[in-house]
Amino acid sequence: TVADFFCGAGGFSEGFHQSGFDVVFSLDNWKLSTETHDINHPNCKCVHMDILKITNCEMIDEIIPDVDIIVGSPPCVSFSNSNKSGKADKTLGIQLIEQFLKIILYKKTKPGSKLKYWIMENVPKSLEYVKDTYTAKELGLPEELPNLEVKMKEILKASDYGSPQGRLRAIAGDYVLPEKTHVGKEIKVRD
Repeated sequence: TVADFFCGAGGFSEGFHQSGFDVVFSLDNWKLSTETHDINHPNCKCVHMDILKITNCEMIDEIIPDVDIIVGSPPCVSFSNSNKSGKADKTLGIQLIEQFLKIILYKKTKPGSKLKYWIMENVPKSLEYVKDTYTAKELGLPEELPNLEVKMKEILKASDYGSPQGRLRAIAGDYVLPEKTHVGKEIKVRD
């Protein structure tokens, strides 16, 4: 089972769905995207809310189901080179990443948790703002919880996986790195 944060219209959800996973929960603060996600993934509970409004462990339990995999694509506007040539204020972007990580740490350490993997996707520059380790206190959780280790940070090129573009995406988390399917193959794009 999968939960998709910052779900948009459901691209990440669709990839997991096509791979045989059951996407059971999604969340985004943009109403139009949640309405579209509902159409694209009618069997998924899609919540329209600001993730920053989830302020404590009780709310995490109340809103978010226990799942095997959590994925998320926090908005990249703060980190994108197209925003003020990459010099935009990073405060909100970092807050959104840390809120996502707060949910990961809580769900991962909760007794009886079934969370096996988590993945955060963003623009490559975002990795400069993702630490290797976060304490529970840093993420606003009870201090007795263990640290969250960001075990992997990778930059993936879309064309290595069959997409007809050279777009680079950063992924961070605890996951199985997908095998490249199109390395060394020329990908032709029609005009």
